[in-house]
Amino acid sequence: MQKKLHLFARSLAWFAMALCTLITGLGVLRLADLHRKQEALLALGCALVLLPSWVLRRPGRRRRRKALPRRRASRPSVRKPRPPSTVGIPSDGHDFELWVARRLRQQGWRTRLTQASGDQGIDIIATMGRTRVGIQCKRYKGSVGNKAVQEAMAGKVFHGLHVAAVVTTGTYTRGAEELARKAGVHLFDVDDIAEIRQLIGR
Repeated sequence: MQKKLHLFARSLAWFAMALCTLITGLGVLRLADLHRKQEALLALGCALVLLPSWVLRRPGRRRRRKALPRRRASRPSVRKPRPPSTVGIPSDGHDFELWVARRLRQQGWRTRLTQASGDQGIDIIATMGRTRVGIQCKRYKGSVGNKAVQEAMAGKVFHGLHVAAVVTTGTYTRGAEELARKAGVHLFDVDDIAEIRQLIGR
């Protein structure tokens, strides 16, 4: 209904403008010299031809086209996994275990380092409330494989712990991640130490 009214209004406006142009043109012809009547008649005809296209044009559509934002090709953002920063972390394996234990104590855990010989795959036993977590520490530059996950699993059973985890300065192989998921072993990097309690869900 609104479109019909809009079209009717435009047609009425065209008719009114055409009529005004015609009357004005006839007045000009009447007052013009005989030599200029031919030029005035030609100008009047051009005006009558161009009026409909000027009145009935649709500026709204042009405005909408200008308002449309330019579409840009979307590029998926790919974040490659990379090991955490090792700035300030001891390079020696035993010192790294002490460093991890100190960070855990800062988060409210009580920690105990197992003996180097006979640790059965667990380097640190961290306790908070009734939760006892066994942690295997790996000061690596590369990727930690299945062996560390297997050792953490064995240490959990041997020490009677609730949770087994591995903490490393490097990354994990796909095989280690798959085995850890099925065995229930948590794989952390050094940046996760501050959130271990939330990450293990206890």
